[in-house]
Order: sequence, then C-alpha cells, then structure tokens
Amino acid sequence: MSTHQPPAEDPIASSGRAAAAVGELRAGVAAEQWPASTPGTEWDVRHLVDHLIAGSRQFAALVQGQPLSKPSGQPPAHGRAAYRASAASLRAAFAIPGAP
Repeated sequence: MSTHQPPAEDPIASSGRAAAAVGELRAGVAAEQWPASTPGTEWDVRHLVDHLIAGSRQFAALVQGQPLSKPSGQPPAHGRAAYRASAASLRAAFAIPGAP
C-alpha cells in the first residue's frame, strides 16, 4: 500500500478556480432560465446566484473582521459584475496575510 499523498493544494488558488468556474456557469444563464427550479426546492436559479453573491460578500467581511451587512430589503444584483465583484472581494480577503 502506498503512502504517497498528492501535495496539499493552495486553498486561495483552489477557491479562485472554483469562483472562475461558477462565474462561467453564471455567465451562461439565459434570461429565461432565471426563474427555473434548482434541486433546492425553495430556490430558483436567481435565488441560488444571489445566495452565492451574498455569501461571498459576508465571508469576505468576516475574514476582514468587518461587521456583517444587514439585508437591505432590496433584491440583490445577480448580474455578471455583481458575481465577479463578490468573488474578487472574497479572494482578496483570504489573500490578506494572517487571514484565517
């Protein structure tokens, strides 16, 4: 039995690749697909993407020791730019020296 294990992957690089892959999926969503159902019975595609964007923003705030934002009551932007910005803010937060 071999005890060889692959080298540990850099979590920042790994999350960057994951964010890029999800960004490509998000970019491929056509206008008529936003209300489509997802495996999560309570969410449609729009809610799922909005959840990913909000989650990235909240995790970035937590990593940087900032207070969590309160829901504004307005629907979040689910556009390409909103997703890219949220993913970039999360990557930047984790890249700060000493970040958890």
